[in-house]
Amino acid sequence: MPPGRYADETPFVLALAAMYPNIELRLIASNGRGLLHEMDDFFATAEMPFGNAANRGWIDAIYERAAGDDVRLLLNGDHGNLTVSWEGAGLLPGLLRQFRLARAVREARASVRSGRSRSAWRALAGQGLRPLLPAAVNGPIERLLASPQATAALRWEAYTLINPQFAAAHRLAERIREDRAHHLSAVGRDCWTVRRDVLVGVGALGSELSAGYRARYGIETRSPLADRRLVEFTLALPEDQHARGGETRLLIRRAMANRLPPEMLHNRLRGLQAADWFEQMTAERGVLVTEVARFERDDLTSRVLDLPRLRALLERWPTDAPSDPVTTLLIAAASAVH
Repeated sequence: MPPGRYADETPFVLALAAMYPNIELRLIASNGRGLLHEMDDFFATAEMPFGNAANRGWIDAIYERAAGDDVRLLLNGDHGNLTVSWEGAGLLPGLLRQFRLARAVREARASVRSGRSRSAWRALAGQGLRPLLPAAVNGPIERLLASPQATAALRWEAYTLINPQFAAAHRLAERIREDRAHHLSAVGRDCWTVRRDVLVGVGALGSELSAGYRARYGIETRSPLADRRLVEFTLALPEDQHARGGETRLLIRRAMANRLPPEMLHNRLRGLQAADWFEQMTAERGVLVTEVARFERDDLTSRVLDLPRLRALLERWPTDAPSDPVTTLLIAAASAVH
């Protein structure tokens, strides 16, 4: 795992189940479910693509097990990062915008003490000042400050399979730069609006996906953390209710005190979705190569996708899993060059 990340949530789930005897725990494994597992059935019912496709295996496994247990309603934690467990990214920009400089400096120093920043000045400049700058300024600054390794990983060519000619015709590189700089500036300018817009956009996609799973398994899906009353309440709170004194996600940590196990409530690591992607894709690499051969016979697919690169990635598949996301992207970029 990369530094600061973890792959297995089992210890946290076991600790939670130990606190509440009424929980009937089901630990689900998605072994053998790769990118193409029952893909035709998914499209037939959902009638939409699956974003972050490496996650479909474990999500399908959960629905399949729930259906087998005659469960008809599943609750999930979608949208919690934007509501009850919002990290408070607008705190420093808000303090600087209000010219509360002494408080901003104290918060920056607190982020250093908590290990979230290397220096107070870095926190003030990167987390506080940069989001307040116009998008036209943030783009060049990002390119100037980024390390060569990070710059290579951020380039769209490093991680997309879009045909370069097709991408150029649609100004993909320019649009990505504009969108990234605009998003950073929007967080500083109006954090409330950014959260609201993401909630609305992601919620619409989630509703479509849930409809597909309802059609396939007969199971309804609900997102309690996107309840309108909860959304309105959390969006109305001052930003220092979400972050303060070097702590982030402060609202959920206080609300769930003595209601969640300490190892879960105070966990500083971040989970890594689909951490077994490499093993799963390695197992089905032969099937993926066959699919590429089918793609190569289709004119539209050949025009939109970079099929030579896709074939090269599969034919030069590494023996061992990369240990961090940046290395993964750079391996992909190197394969494209070869």
